[in-house]
Amino acid sequence: MMQKDRLVRTMKVLQAQSHPVGIEALAEAVGVPANIVSEDLRVLMRRNFPVEGDAEHGFQLVRERAAHGLHLTEDELEAALMGAAWAVDNGDASVAAAARSLLVKLSQQMPAELRPVIMDGGKAPAKLPVFDSAVLRQALRGRNIVRMKYRDNKGKVTSRMIWPLVMAHAEEVRVLVAWCELRDGFRHFAISQIEAIDVLDARYPIRREKLMADWRAYQEKTGNKANI
Repeated sequence: MMQKDRLVRTMKVLQAQSHPVGIEALAEAVGVPANIVSEDLRVLMRRNFPVEGDAEHGFQLVRERAAHGLHLTEDELEAALMGAAWAVDNGDASVAAAARSLLVKLSQQMPAELRPVIMDGGKAPAKLPVFDSAVLRQALRGRNIVRMKYRDNKGKVTSRMIWPLVMAHAEEVRVLVAWCELRDGFRHFAISQIEAIDVLDARYPIRREKLMADWRAYQEKTGNKANI
């Protein structure tokens, strides 16, 4: 289980309890060893999540602080961002202003390591994808290689093997940034032109952080920009 998923699960377990939870009980509920839970709790507290306690007395949420945060999952956060982004472009002046403020608050709620696939909140997608985007988000989180059918601007459909990196925006278009094995390079695929995806068990052999750094260098070199 990836750390971002453990952190969300740990918060949900604590949220469901009205009393301190010991490390062993928390580890069993989350489904990971006690030493991993201990490190995850330290991460949460360093990130100012409303968690307090110690190994001797157990851990719990600080209810006064927790009341100010929804502790959304990644899917819930992306849905909220998409709705707020739509309101920025389509609401009246007061609604648009409130939506911009909400976008800032939502973006600040989740630490960077918990949101590797959250899209830029500045624009709403013009067209929904024809596939289940939850499957794509799963691949992004797991560094899975994806087999994809993609329709280019001329209508030609090709099969691609890609290493999906992040969902972003290039001007008005929502795109999937990925390393394309066919083209042996980075490509920005319009989400609306992806016909189908098949998430493989195989993972790409490069750390995501390294791939992200290489993509940023590619943008600087080529001027082919996309905003996360």
